[in-house]
Amino acid sequence: MLENIKKLLKAHKPSLPSIEELTEKEKLELEKLGISFNGLFHEIEPEVVEIAQLYSEFYNRRYEEYGKQLMIENPETFKKAVEEGRWNSDGTVSEKRKRQNFRMGLTHKAFEIALQQIQIPYVPNDPTIDWRPEAKIRKKTKVRYDFYIPLLGSIDIKSATFENPVVNINCEDFNQENPDFVVAYQILDELKPKWLWLSGFLANLEIKENYEPKRKWEPSRAYWKIPIEDFKKHDGFELCEKVLAVKMALKELE
Repeated sequence: MLENIKKLLKAHKPSLPSIEELTEKEKLELEKLGISFNGLFHEIEPEVVEIAQLYSEFYNRRYEEYGKQLMIENPETFKKAVEEGRWNSDGTVSEKRKRQNFRMGLTHKAFEIALQQIQIPYVPNDPTIDWRPEAKIRKKTKVRYDFYIPLLGSIDIKSATFENPVVNINCEDFNQENPDFVVAYQILDELKPKWLWLSGFLANLEIKENYEPKRKWEPSRAYWKIPIEDFKKHDGFELCEKVLAVKMALKELE
């Protein structure tokens, strides 16, 4: 099944073969970043970065409105959130949070384009839909997953950086959303993002049963902190196998 699964996902040119082998030049480029592992890599073009920046602007604006509201309505909680790095003291979004929002936009778009290239039907959780509980549109259109793939299930997309190779999963959000799988990427150069490593995935119960939550300053801020290497238990190639099996099953149903 994986005869055509090579080592590089071209994440921006659907007219080209969706998966190609790394060239020697590309291998050298990764080696300069200190990357020695094998696996599936997305090469990210500037257009994808621009889309991720646009998505992050949506998130930043909503977080800032929420932060300034929290600053007025619950100063003690807001103060703790500032200490954690979620907001600045004036309610604006911190640089830490902005980087996180950018990574979220980048990895979501990369995964979506990969699904399109492999021609897999999916339902995305569009970032333009307001995620805040008070948003009226959420009651009608917001879904509790990043992607849904028929016959496979719901998927949450997470990321880690090369400098901090740990995936943080909010326990409360995870239990509410209850995704079937968590897919993890590693961004190899956050300042000049060109390469994403699709490290793999973990199933819902694998996370709940094998990792101890690390609690912060309130119950809703408890996290699972999972090393990015742990997602190699089911690597990018296994994920492709699952997705291609879905494609074959759906084809039979046509």
